[in-house]
Amino acid sequence: MSGGVQMWWGVDWAAWLLSVSTAVLAVGIIGALYGIFSSRKALREDARARNTSVFLEIGRRWDDPDVMHIRAATYDMEAGRFYGYFHDLERLEQIKARKIANFFEDLAVLESLGSLDMQWIEESMGTTIATYWKLWELVTLEERQTEARADAALLYENWENLAKKVVQLRDRREYHHPRKGRWHRRKHF
Repeated sequence: MSGGVQMWWGVDWAAWLLSVSTAVLAVGIIGALYGIFSSRKALREDARARNTSVFLEIGRRWDDPDVMHIRAATYDMEAGRFYGYFHDLERLEQIKARKIANFFEDLAVLESLGSLDMQWIEESMGTTIATYWKLWELVTLEERQTEARADAALLYENWENLAKKVVQLRDRREYHHPRKGRWHRRKHF
């Protein structure tokens, strides 16, 4: 007989307490693992729901009547012609035209903060971002130099950086896939 008092079924108290404690600990660990996995799933679903609402808001802003008007008026316009067009607009119309530039700047800020996935941006609006940046670049450069505000040098800086990223991603993809029929699942972002 070991040093402990035995219970009526032949097991001493220390062994019984150790086995019960081990069982309770195992159940606790299994419960914690289940909680971790289910909470990760809930967090992923919550992130998808937030992303969906952000994407819907982006779509709503892109289809805003003032933005649609500027998109239609500047369709297939070159940068030099847009520069003259923008300066010929009345002040109120220039403010309405800025909605499109502000849209892209906000999109770029969301990307820089990690709120939007670069792959989503590049696949959904990549060409549009770069095209409109080329259109607005002359106006923006002039305003960066002539505006009296302290932050004028930063005007649409995030949009400019996003446009550069998009162009780099597109160039890298074109270089990486010289044959058009080749496809694979590796991410390039």
